[in-house]
Amino acid sequence: VYIWTLKNGDLVGVAFVDSELYIHSLLCVKNLVLAADVLKSIHLLRFQSDLRVLSVVSRDNIPREVYTSNFFVDGRRLGFAVSDEHGNVVIYSYDPLDSSSRSGRRLVRRADLRLPARATCSLRVANRLRHALLSVKPSSHTTQPITSSATGVNAPESSEPLISTAALSGGQKTALTASMQASTPTVDPERLKHSIYLGTQSGAVFLLGPLRDKMYSRLRITEKNLIHHFGPTCGMLPKSCWNYRSPLPELANPCGQVADADLLWRYLVIPHSQRLEIARKSGQSLEGIMDDIAELNATSLHF
Repeated sequence: VYIWTLKNGDLVGVAFVDSELYIHSLLCVKNLVLAADVLKSIHLLRFQSDLRVLSVVSRDNIPREVYTSNFFVDGRRLGFAVSDEHGNVVIYSYDPLDSSSRSGRRLVRRADLRLPARATCSLRVANRLRHALLSVKPSSHTTQPITSSATGVNAPESSEPLISTAALSGGQKTALTASMQASTPTVDPERLKHSIYLGTQSGAVFLLGPLRDKMYSRLRITEKNLIHHFGPTCGMLPKSCWNYRSPLPELANPCGQVADADLLWRYLVIPHSQRLEIARKSGQSLEGIMDDIAELNATSLHF
C-alpha cells in the first residue's frame, strides 16, 4: 500500500506498508485507513504525516474473505463493519484497553450477525432523525448494540471514541483531545450516528445502525416475548436466522448484540390486547415500546 503526493505535476512516493496477500478495498477517514484483504480480513492503518510513516495499527486475527467493508460510526465512536463469504457481518472496534485486543494489536469484536445472502456492497449514510418525538426525548450518551431487519439493523453504542488515545504519546494525546473538544464542543453524539446499507447477491437491501444500550436492552426483552408469542416460522425461530455461523472453529465466540427490527415492527400489527400482554410480560409500558419502535423507524428514514 503506497501513499503518494502531487509535487510539481509529478507523483512522489511518501510512505508504504507491506500487506498480507491482496488488498482489494481501501477506505480513509482523516489519517486512518481501513484495508480489506481477499483472505486475511481487515487491517487498520495509520498515516503519520509528520514522520512520513504508514503503519499497521491493528488487525482482525481471524482469516476472512472480505466481500465489503465500511466504517461504522456510532456518535464519537468509530467501528468497522465487515461482511464475508458466508453472509456474516461483523462489527469491530479498536480498543487497546480491552484484554482481548492484546494491547491493541487485535481488533475487538463488538457485534455479529448472519444475513440470508452475501453482502457485496455497502453505503454509509448519516442518520437524519426525522421525527417530532426525537426533538423532545432526552438523549442518552451511552450506546453499544445492533438491530437487524430486511431494511434495518442496528449495532454497538457508546459515547467514547472506538479509536482510543491510549496508544498515543502524551503530546499526541493532549493535541488530539484538545482538537476534539475544539471541533465538536456542544454536538450531541446522537446526532453523529451513521447507518450502513448492505446490498446482497439476492437483491435484498439490509440496514445496519447503532442503538443506545438502554434502548437495546428494552428491545431485546420485547423481542424475546414476541418470539414466544408468534412461535417458530417454518420451524425456525427468528433469533436463530441471524446467528453468526462459521464452518471452521474460531478462537473468538460469537457475541450477537443484534436486535431484529423486522420482528419488532410486527408488534404494530397485533391486536391491542396482545400488545398490552406483551408489554406487561416485558415489564414496560405500551407507550414506552411504541416510542422505541417510533425512534427506531425515525432513524432509518434516510430517503
